[in-house]
Amino acid sequence: MQADDAVRYHLDCNLEIRIDEAVLEKLFSHRQCTYFHKEAGGQLFAVISKGVWNLVEATGPRRSDHRSRYSYVPDRAAEQIEIDEQFVRGRHYVGDWHTHPQRRPRPSVSDISSISTVARQTQHELPGFLLMIVGTRKAPGDIWVSLHDGAGRNGIRLVACKDRTYAGMS
Repeated sequence: MQADDAVRYHLDCNLEIRIDEAVLEKLFSHRQCTYFHKEAGGQLFAVISKGVWNLVEATGPRRSDHRSRYSYVPDRAAEQIEIDEQFVRGRHYVGDWHTHPQRRPRPSVSDISSISTVARQTQHELPGFLLMIVGTRKAPGDIWVSLHDGAGRNGIRLVACKDRTYAGMS
C-alpha cells in the first residue's frame, strides 16, 4: 500500500494521524450488522515519527474479553501484554477501538470516562489517546474518532472531509 492510500486526520496541535487500510479493514470486519453480533474491540498501535502517527495495528477482540450486544469490557492483563509486545516491535499504544450497533456511532459516558482514565493514569508524552468507535456502515466517515488528553474534557472529535483528509473539531 502506498502512503497516499492511508486515511488521514490532521489536528491543530501539529499532529497527523494516518490509518493504514489494513487497520480499517480489521475494524470494519467486526461491525455489528445483525442483532446477534456482539461488541468487539481492542487497542490501536502506531509507528510514531515527528508529528505523525501511522496506525499500523489494531488488536482484539480476545476470547478473554467480556462482550455483549451493548457492551465491551477488555481483558486489561492481556492488553498490557500486547502493549509490551508491540513496543518491542517499535509500535506505541495510542488508543482503543470498539464497535457500537449504530449507523453513526457516538461514545457513551463510560467510553469517554474509560479513555480519559487511560490518558490520565498512563505515563506518556503523547498529546492524548484515540477513541475509535465503529458503526454498522463501512465508510471511514462513519467511524467516531476522538483524541482525549485525560484532563476531563470531552476530547477533540476528528471528522471526515471529502478528500479522505480529516480535521479536528472540538
